[in-house]
Amino acid sequence: MPENGLENTGQKRAVPDEVGKAGRVVSARPHRLCDCLRARIEACDLFDGLAAFERKRAGLPSAGAPFDFLGKALWIVFVLIVISGVGLLAGYSPTVTGAFSSVERMQTSFPMGWWLRGAHKYCTDLFVILALLRLVRIAYRRAYKSPAEISWISSLVVLAVGMVAGLTGYLLVWHQRAFRMGRIFEGDIMTYEAAHPLGGLGLHGWPAGWILGGDEISQQALMAIFVAHIALGFLLMLAALCWRVTARKKVPAYRHFSPETAWPLFWSILAAVTVVAILFPPPLGSPSDGLLKPHPILADWYLLGCYQLIDILTPPAAVSLILLGFVLGALIPWIDRSSAKGPRPLVTSIVTAGLATWLIFTLKGLGWSISPAGILGLTAVVWFIAVIVGAMGEARTGAGESGREVTGR
Repeated sequence: MPENGLENTGQKRAVPDEVGKAGRVVSARPHRLCDCLRARIEACDLFDGLAAFERKRAGLPSAGAPFDFLGKALWIVFVLIVISGVGLLAGYSPTVTGAFSSVERMQTSFPMGWWLRGAHKYCTDLFVILALLRLVRIAYRRAYKSPAEISWISSLVVLAVGMVAGLTGYLLVWHQRAFRMGRIFEGDIMTYEAAHPLGGLGLHGWPAGWILGGDEISQQALMAIFVAHIALGFLLMLAALCWRVTARKKVPAYRHFSPETAWPLFWSILAAVTVVAILFPPPLGSPSDGLLKPHPILADWYLLGCYQLIDILTPPAAVSLILLGFVLGALIPWIDRSSAKGPRPLVTSIVTAGLATWLIFTLKGLGWSISPAGILGLTAVVWFIAVIVGAMGEARTGAGESGREVTGR
């Protein structure tokens, strides 16, 4: 039996029913369900320790590639985020009057404070980049196929958690830009009447009252953001711990972090982040003040597209569309029913169209002068071309498989 225990997990085995003492047949369905779930948990690869198996299933050469180390690099970056975050936590004051001054003090006079804030900020950016690239790699290689469904969904969740953690960390600085983002979030999304079925019955704004403590950005709002930011980090650590406890018998730890790969990656990432923190210190901005003229929204680069989508559409429609995209992405393993090896043209085209759409809206957020109608039309053209190219690729792939079957006969 292979060491990773995955060669037989995708095979359908007939499990005979058991015969009880009274001669009655006892259904084995619960056992099949448990075995199916256990196989998928064991196949969940958070650190790319099974990259060789992934390449084999995709029909790729056995030689490794740089993209096979994305999982290891992702979690090394996460370790640096936690280390720098603990250091920042020692000097941060989660109050509306002291948050900005505490961040300013840490960056200018706190021992190694410049590195702590720079490493925390740029490691978060790198975390999102690595999570996105790893997700694209899995999609292009179709490594989400059975029994790797949970591995695919966990990769989606890691990307979403990284983006939300970056947003909450940005808001914790409590400078004017963060304050304006909070006002937009509270005024356009949390209290948008059309977002709630009972909004017209006097319940307008209840999410803001429950989470943010009222219709104004207050101390409770900052504490809610602070707790959410810390909780997201613990969520990722807990997920990694649970996975290690579950899969430790099938996938030894040394397969993930052998010294030959872990230490060079660690020192390379640490050196790169330190150089970037020295050359480009994270800007402080100005303290939050609701009476000042609002600054232009300057969110983190990976959230600019979301804010542009909210600007163009109504907030409920934009949020619903983003959530729908994540749900459809999570269902790809069940939508793609083909058993053929190698990339799936339609899935590749859809993923490419999604990346292109995110890039278009991000460029709009960076100042691209294009009208809302123009950006929606361009997005529609991108998706139309992607679907056509994907369908043509599917047709060619199907014709090739039919030809091989006829030749084989």
